Amino acid sequence: TVSELSSLMDEFVRCVNDESYTSKGWPTTCYGMSKLGLIALTRVLARQHPDMMVNSVDPGYCCTDQNNNQGPVDAADGAYTPYL
Repeated sequence: TVSELSSLMDEFVRCVNDESYTSKGWPTTCYGMSKLGLIALTRVLARQHPDMMVNSVDPGYCCTDQNNNQGPVDAADGAYTPYL
């Protein structure tokens, strides 16, 4: 459920904040956990609402401040891609 997923994500944040995440078996990447949470939420919502189409998209490796502008795709193009 959304509530269960939210609790798991909150637990990860608490473990990162108290620096116990590695000893408790959590991954060492907050970015990866955020993507995992988004994918899991998409699947939970799709199961809870079978009459709706629920999607999440990945714009690809875009040029942004987060990656020091290393991405080969302009962020606007990445945002446009799912629309196609």
